[in-house]
Amino acid sequence: MEIRPGQSIKIVFNIDHIRETTDVRNSFVYDVVEDRLIIAQTYPPILKSKIGRAVIVTYLATGTTNPARFGLDATILELRSDYALSTGNTTRAAALLRKSDPVEYNLRFFYRVEPPSNVGLDMYVYRKRVNIIDISIGGVKISHDRALRFEPKKIMPVSLSIDGEPFEVNAIVSRTWQPQELRMIKSLEFAALEFADTSRHFKDILGKKIFEIQRELRYKEIS
Repeated sequence: MEIRPGQSIKIVFNIDHIRETTDVRNSFVYDVVEDRLIIAQTYPPILKSKIGRAVIVTYLATGTTNPARFGLDATILELRSDYALSTGNTTRAAALLRKSDPVEYNLRFFYRVEPPSNVGLDMYVYRKRVNIIDISIGGVKISHDRALRFEPKKIMPVSLSIDGEPFEVNAIVSRTWQPQELRMIKSLEFAALEFADTSRHFKDILGKKIFEIQRELRYKEIS
């Protein structure tokens, strides 16, 4: 369902999957002109330094039996201090350029989960299997044999199998750290990786898998 004037929206500005923080701000759509969205200034406000920044615009599509949240990619074009309203008054606003069509979107997909073994998630780096500690659609924490070399800020090709479907993606090494147990330091290392330039299909499949794992874990907690 297309976004329209008068709609309440949430703007996802920044998702740090490694530190597990998300910057989501509420706003309101004043007008939609072709691929341009005019929205109310957020709180905290969008700063001039954010012009050109890519964001995700999410909104709840109602009018159906099961309302669903949709999201689309956009870029901040400009900030306006005197946007004219239909009432004759002026207000602060921001102009966004829509970059994609809307697709179903769930903010819960950004949550990080600790997948049990044999759950259908397998990860390989240079064809060597690594152990997934926890994962979100934006990144993963792993443990690995020290024979693999991980350097912070380095981009590495990784292979993630989701229920048997392989995905070849690049990942940026965010940080590495040693195990607390001294006897494991020589053989084991931990690393946090951030997925880079991933496709919408990858995010959708991994997001659904994460949601599935969350649901199964909650079921086990209450059963």
